[in-house]
Amino acid sequence: WRDDAAYAEDPLGELQRLYQSFKGRAEEVPSLDDEAREETAKLQAGDEENLALWRQFVSVSLAEFDRIYGRLGVAFDVVHGESHYRDELQGLVQELLEKGLAVVDDGAVVFPFEAEDGAGLGKNPMLIRKRDGAALYATTDLATVRDRVRRWNPERIVYVTDLRQKLHFRQVFAASKKWGYTQ
Repeated sequence: WRDDAAYAEDPLGELQRLYQSFKGRAEEVPSLDDEAREETAKLQAGDEENLALWRQFVSVSLAEFDRIYGRLGVAFDVVHGESHYRDELQGLVQELLEKGLAVVDDGAVVFPFEAEDGAGLGKNPMLIRKRDGAALYATTDLATVRDRVRRWNPERIVYVTDLRQKLHFRQVFAASKKWGYTQ
């Protein structure tokens, strides 16, 4: 669906157009959602064609981030996108399963919470691997917390996010605590 001329002229604009148009296309052709999930699983499994496209899109995105942050006078010592942890995700899920912190539920893997966890999550499990083997934001966020603690042993990690992500990060932080990576 990519317009190669538009991509050559404005790569980020074309990627945004594709991203925004997908929802409408998937409403017309519901099987596109399944195809997208399959492609995501292939990417996470190391499919070369998907990796080549992904590297291209990451490069475009990072260039735009750098441009905006440069205008704001913001610089980073280290930048790791969520995909930085791609090779660790399946091992992370396996470790959580082996430690009894995660469980298989209808073919997927979830991190369950109980009322006594103190996070107020009750029985709202956090999905960390889909049935098709694909990882999710929760999986990469757990890998990120683990990496930051191992690498820098910080006193505090501060996240600034949209309020709509409140439940997600409450789950991530509660899981990280139960896993032994935060207090």
